[in-house]
Formats: sequence, C-alpha cells, structure tokens
Amino acid sequence: MRGYIKKIAVMVCTCMLMCFCTACGPATEMTFTESDFSITLNSHFEKMTDPRGYVYKDKKAVVVAGKDSKQKIKDANINITSLNRYAILALKSYEGADNAFVRDGLNHSYCEFTGTSNGVPTSFYAAFYETETDYWLVLFGCETAEYQNYQPQFANWASTVTVK
Repeated sequence: MRGYIKKIAVMVCTCMLMCFCTACGPATEMTFTESDFSITLNSHFEKMTDPRGYVYKDKKAVVVAGKDSKQKIKDANINITSLNRYAILALKSYEGADNAFVRDGLNHSYCEFTGTSNGVPTSFYAAFYETETDYWLVLFGCETAEYQNYQPQFANWASTVTVK
C-alpha cells in the first residue's frame, strides 16, 4: 500500500509541475485569425468576447481591434481622404490622444499616447490600417509602468496584422 501512495504522490507532483511549467513557461508565437483580421501575439493572450470588435488579453496588456466602413463614414458626411486623417479623427475620442503625432510604420500608421483606464495611468500604441472598404484601428494598451517593456512588442505585433 505504501508503494501505491508514493506512486500516486509522484504522479500528482509530476502533473502539478507540468501544469505550472506550461502556464508560466516562455510564450510562443500564436496567430489569432478571424474572417477579416489576423494578428500574431504570444500564447499568453486569450481571445475575449466583445460585440464591438476583436479583443485579446494577457495578464498585463490588451489588444482591441475594430473597423469603420468607408461607406458609412461617407454616408455620415465625414470627409476622410487618407489613413492619417482617419487616425486623427479616431483618436479624438481617446483621453490623452489630443496631441498624438501619427507616424508611418511598416504596414500601418501609428501613434502613442497616455491616458487613464478605470483611473489607472495607461499607455497605448494605436495602429491604423486601410483596405478598399474599411479603416481599422488596433489599440494595444497596458499600464504606463509596464509600457517600456511592452512597446517594442506592440510595434512588432502591429506589423503582423493583416486586414481584409
């Protein structure tokens, strides 16, 4: 009987160690693919359900992607002639983005700004994309104290986005 208990204890410890190592191990690349959008993040991210767009979260960062139809923008009598103009108008609804400067990235335009989210200082990397029919905003965010660690990853992840 004693040998049986030792075997069970060893199995339980092995399973716990495997679970711990899997959950806390190094992140690997993981591509999230939707019908009109894809992004490569890391395996610590999980897709969340949100009717307004695509949302991915890990313990310290969030990625939110959404699109605006060019036709709906035109129907609303809003004159947008470029991706940078869309970016400037889209940023007007974000606290702290008033004076954000839009730059060109590898496959997108982007800007960085700091605001608050639920009273917590939060920094954002906003990436903008354009297709024939839509403008896209992909917003990467984390607490401002973590931003220096995440910013290079945000820029890299933004370069992996494809939109249709």
